[in-house]
Amino acid sequence: MTDTRQSHGLILTCDATGVIEAVIADGLHLGAARHVGESFVYLMDAACIGKALRMLADVQAGHTVAGWELNLRVDNHVHALQFAAFQRGQSIFIVGAVQDTEMLRLYEDLARMNNEQITAMRRAVKERAMAAPTFAAPPADLYDDLMRINNELVTLQRELNQKNRELERLNAQKNQVLGMVAHDLRNPLAVILEYCEYLLGASAANLDGDQQEYLREIQNSSRFMLAMVSDLLDLSAIESGRLNLDRRQVDLAKLTQHVLDLLRPPAQRKNMTLRLECAQPAPVVWVDEYKTQQVIINLLSNAVKYSPAGALIVVRLARDGEMAVVEVEDNGQGIPPDELEHIFKPYSRTSVRATGGESSTGLGLTICRRIVEGHGGVIGVTSTVGAGTTFRFTLPLVEAVAPTFDLEPATATATSNLSGLRVLVVEDSAINRKVLVQTLEKLGCLVDAAADGAEAIAAAKQFPYDLVFLDYHLPDATAPALARSLRAVVGKTARLFALTGGIGAEETEACLAAGIEAVLLKPIRAAELQRLLASSAVEPARE
Repeated sequence: MTDTRQSHGLILTCDATGVIEAVIADGLHLGAARHVGESFVYLMDAACIGKALRMLADVQAGHTVAGWELNLRVDNHVHALQFAAFQRGQSIFIVGAVQDTEMLRLYEDLARMNNEQITAMRRAVKERAMAAPTFAAPPADLYDDLMRINNELVTLQRELNQKNRELERLNAQKNQVLGMVAHDLRNPLAVILEYCEYLLGASAANLDGDQQEYLREIQNSSRFMLAMVSDLLDLSAIESGRLNLDRRQVDLAKLTQHVLDLLRPPAQRKNMTLRLECAQPAPVVWVDEYKTQQVIINLLSNAVKYSPAGALIVVRLARDGEMAVVEVEDNGQGIPPDELEHIFKPYSRTSVRATGGESSTGLGLTICRRIVEGHGGVIGVTSTVGAGTTFRFTLPLVEAVAPTFDLEPATATATSNLSGLRVLVVEDSAINRKVLVQTLEKLGCLVDAAADGAEAIAAAKQFPYDLVFLDYHLPDATAPALARSLRAVVGKTARLFALTGGIGAEETEACLAAGIEAVLLKPIRAAELQRLLASSAVEPARE
């Protein structure tokens, strides 16, 4: 047999799947022996892996292949080789050389195998070498195979492009529908919240203690519903992990106790006990209060939903370095081990059934994970079938972020700087318009109101405005269209903001392109509005 060690090529034997079994020759000193037990394609440069897979697929289909040019990457060096291959029994033989003439020498080492496919391969390569020593054309059968593969790839690419266009169309429709639904759901909630803020502010003196408490409960529940609607409807934000977090200092024990009080009635209907265990000092966290409340409610609701009557559900609060730790533990049914790894995926459902017949969207735990990770925390679960389940997540403590973030609300000094700012509110909802105007006036602003675009333009022609708030959906215009018309009247110094109950990414981009500074979700709480206006760099307009 010819001394293969002196040849300038590579001969490998692989199993039927393409895993290297032995190196017969490595005349190029590529160190191929180090890769025995690995797939042949792992030798390839990243750009050639797909091509190598197609070559293997042709061989596995019973074809003798030749003329495949592939790039090997060894020790950060790329080597361009011509490859041929065939299958004999359960083994695949792969030959690689710098040029076809060198490959003929390698085949001499395999000639004693006296295999019909080897003879066919040698003939194909010899024909290539004789036809064009420097640039050989592939044999007819190989050309046909390559054309077939290319046609299949073109067809697949065409089908893929068509499916992508269909998905884009469906996604656009989804965003449009979700935007409409979000607006329709958020607006009533915004009205409820604005009524609450108005009654607890201007009319608080006319309410007794119980009435104020009831209003605060309505306010808190509405805020939670609003946050939940925002996350549930804005699926694109959930899927991408982009969540808008309104961070502030939150007493985690008080927040958790509030959630326990909210869920106590359904727990009592199942004769369950809810208990809070809190290490001292109680953790104070730097979080979005309502999204954190959503996480705790979701985990506790699941514990109540899937635990049997008489169960004990415990929430534990502790500290671990710079993070607060929250554990929700039940002694319910438990979750099978093979289902735990999928539990945080969207629309994932377990085989465990709710003990009271309750339903589930399959999104709750996905939302929890996004919220926790958005805060820089982690969430996990341990469970034993028949013994119970414990969810554990972490949140940043205030003392851990205090050097970086301003934890205090806008100061009285900042607020006083708002005095004299001329503001225009353009809102077709009478109650929304009334509450926002009153809130701005309390902050020292001079406020005018308009119910549609025509009234807004008329007002802008009379007064120079510093700030303009535009409802996105007006009877005669959208916020972007109106913003373009207003800009010519109010000038470049005025700051424009859009108000919405919920719109999609395209609508938001349209607002920004029209010169609107930001899109604000209704309702805008007084503290948020105060911080927004306090950040204004404009001087009060002069008539």
